Amino acid sequence: MGMMGQTQIPPEKQEAFNALLEAHQAEMTPLQDAMWAKHTELRALAANPNTKPETIQSLIKELTNLRAQMRSKQEAFRAKVKSELGITLPHGMMGGGMMGPGMMGGGMMGPGMMGGGMMGPGMMMDKDDVPTN
Repeated sequence: MGMMGQTQIPPEKQEAFNALLEAHQAEMTPLQDAMWAKHTELRALAANPNTKPETIQSLIKELTNLRAQMRSKQEAFRAKVKSELGITLPHGMMGGGMMGPGMMGGGMMGPGMMGGGMMGPGMMMDKDDVPTN
């Protein structure tokens, strides 16, 4: 349906797709914010020699659970777009920026992506791991 990892959204389905995407992003934002906060806390605690290993392990478990929730919501979004619009989105294309009329590209900056996977769509990390937009 697309080329080079992009999916063409037919013009007649664009509005419906945008509504689904907006709802998906509203669900994902709190999880992305929680991931970023936990990641920031983990970095700070990992740099402290007095931090107990159990504290680090607890944060890692919380991050793992958040990642699983995000993957589940991403798969649900892909399934909903497929069932309601008949469009199959490739994995990794869960709400990045639009690249032109009807072209969706980039994908969600979620777990496993740059910067340890702790950012939301459109966020980039600089060398100090401080979110910038």
